Amino acid sequence: MPKRLLLILDSSNPSDDLLQTVYGGLEPTAAGLRASLATNVRGYLRGAPLKSLHVTIRGVGTGQGAPQLLTSNYELRIGSPENPTTGARLDSSPIAMTGRAVVQEEAPFAVSYERAGGRIRILLDGNEILNAPDPRPGLGLFDFEILFPAGALVSDVRIEGDLSEERVCPPARSDAFALSVCTDFPDDVAHHAWTGKTFAESMRFYRQNGISRVYYICPAYDDGYWDQEARAWWHAPAGAPVNEEGGYCGNVRKTYEAVGDFLPAAARAAHAEGLSFFAVLKPYESALPFGLFPEGSKEARRFGKIPRLGGPLWLTPHFTAQNPTLRVERNMGDVPEDIAKRRVGAIRLTAERGLTGRLDPSRLRLWTSANNGDYRLYKGALQARLERESPQTISLSGLELPGRFFAITVEGSPTWSFGNSLPELIEVRDTQGRLLPITFGQTQARPRADFRVLGFAFDITPVSSSIQHRDEYAWLDGGNPLGVGLGRERYLPGQLCEAYAEVQAWWLRQVEHCIASGVDGVDFRVVHHNRTYDWTSFGFNAPLVDAFRQRHGLDILREPFDYADLRRLRGERYTAFLRKARRRLREAGKAMHLHISRGMKTPEWHTESEIHFDWPAWIREDLADEVTVKTSSMRGSNSPYVAAAARPAGLKMNFCPYLNGLPGNSNGRAIMNHLVHDALDGGADGFILYENAAFMAAKADGSIRITCPWMVEMAAQFARPNRERIGNR
Repeated sequence: MPKRLLLILDSSNPSDDLLQTVYGGLEPTAAGLRASLATNVRGYLRGAPLKSLHVTIRGVGTGQGAPQLLTSNYELRIGSPENPTTGARLDSSPIAMTGRAVVQEEAPFAVSYERAGGRIRILLDGNEILNAPDPRPGLGLFDFEILFPAGALVSDVRIEGDLSEERVCPPARSDAFALSVCTDFPDDVAHHAWTGKTFAESMRFYRQNGISRVYYICPAYDDGYWDQEARAWWHAPAGAPVNEEGGYCGNVRKTYEAVGDFLPAAARAAHAEGLSFFAVLKPYESALPFGLFPEGSKEARRFGKIPRLGGPLWLTPHFTAQNPTLRVERNMGDVPEDIAKRRVGAIRLTAERGLTGRLDPSRLRLWTSANNGDYRLYKGALQARLERESPQTISLSGLELPGRFFAITVEGSPTWSFGNSLPELIEVRDTQGRLLPITFGQTQARPRADFRVLGFAFDITPVSSSIQHRDEYAWLDGGNPLGVGLGRERYLPGQLCEAYAEVQAWWLRQVEHCIASGVDGVDFRVVHHNRTYDWTSFGFNAPLVDAFRQRHGLDILREPFDYADLRRLRGERYTAFLRKARRRLREAGKAMHLHISRGMKTPEWHTESEIHFDWPAWIREDLADEVTVKTSSMRGSNSPYVAAAARPAGLKMNFCPYLNGLPGNSNGRAIMNHLVHDALDGGADGFILYENAAFMAAKADGSIRITCPWMVEMAAQFARPNRERIGNR
């Protein structure tokens, strides 16, 4: 079939041809089309696998940095002059990172994607920056999106593919949706205590503004999640004394004294206003990786609950703190038993091949620490030399670093000349020349803290995502310190392993708490805040190792294996839990909803938490009364797949985008308008305002204050009244 032109955008003919409406606006100018924020071109293609796709964009950078091209399946980030990094990704799974293709501000550029012959090529101004195998060559349904950020000046866009017109798949449009709100109660109680008056006023406000259902993320008061003295320390300014009576801890205690356990109090208040009320359970959110204390510090001794490389976790329920070995486990086969006794003798730093800048080795500084706190400038023997010109390689030899932790900084202003993906950026050997396993730290242990005092959070990526992988790009001379710890972290911070009977039993106890609290149903969400640079190194708990050996005859700790098989195995265990939860909720007359996120792909892909969450099977098995699409776009990633499966099964589909940052965004209204129409044009049955703290806050007297009224108003004009209380059955 000949290649078909699917879309042309230029200053004389801004049209969307076979694709969907262009949202956000492309304003014709003498030089081209000027984009407003959240300007999108979208479409759906179905039928035979897409054999080739070619996208070319010419644009001019603005003062806000050069434009970036985003698609639901492809993403090419072209950095600003402050951070000139280009990264190529496929469905949020990195397949290449490069700093080579630097786009200067105000300079025109052309980006081309080609997908054909089982390979993906990306070119910048005709220069190939990626040529890699296509990880999903048999893709049968292709949903397409391009996003132009505010100010981008587009001179032409052409999209071509081997597709016929009948393969265009527009979504079912709706004129209205049922409006809901989701409250993540730990965020709402941060500033003031809640009283019965607060709960009553909030529910009354919902009803008066067309909201008919309320979702609550709210752990049981006595499960250990709330009784953290460290919360007061965490919310206090750096260096301020801990005030346990005021601040966060005081708000939690006063709220409990006023209304009792929070979830039942919210359920009663919702029902009093005639609203349906659902709990949101996050099985894999069994500790949060925020707030770590340097090993041996007084804060670690006082607040720490779960030991971790560099310092303990504190934000965790009792069950996880008492059963830390039930968390998802790493394969520790590359960690020598005497790692604690070894000393760093040499460090090799390697920039990406093709970078033209040069880093003067004399600008490097080494800092060392025994406990990931109190980092001191290393003043021992140090020989820094340029080992190789291309790629630029710098070696630091003759070392004998004390302690298990060190950091690298670069003196002077950032130059953005020495960068690479982390595993290729740095190699560490001991004094005997033996390669040492290391763990990276790019995130400070506490927001706005000085790393020299409080250190780093190790193996916790700067970006929260459960489908990140360990090829994050880092600039050594980008102005931020890079922390390194010897060894590996054995467990994910707070993700329990689904293969343990004890874990599933604890999850079911949370379901029982929800039932006892008077909820109308439970929505299960697998997206969580756990982080790691290396998801595929985890999932090696003993029950999984044994089950894999029985099924495939392989020891995954020592033999090569197909990781897709491990994803399937883990997904089966989670689905088994959902079956138990479904039976119990039906016995209690409660509805069951299931979150479906963009990371839930087939097991051949990198997936959410590297687990095959088999949501099509959940729908086939009637495990859900409704589904919640948790994503930034109702029509991006796997949303069309969800609609195609849910509608024939008679399931309603709710859209739950992230709205938290909109009130402080100068373009927040434009984004909200886009999301609301995205839900309508994507055929959503429900729109969930996520989350309550984005537009509402409690006052000291127990009343409520609407901090962002336009957020609710923009959604409420499309609200459909009289939503049934328990699902659609």
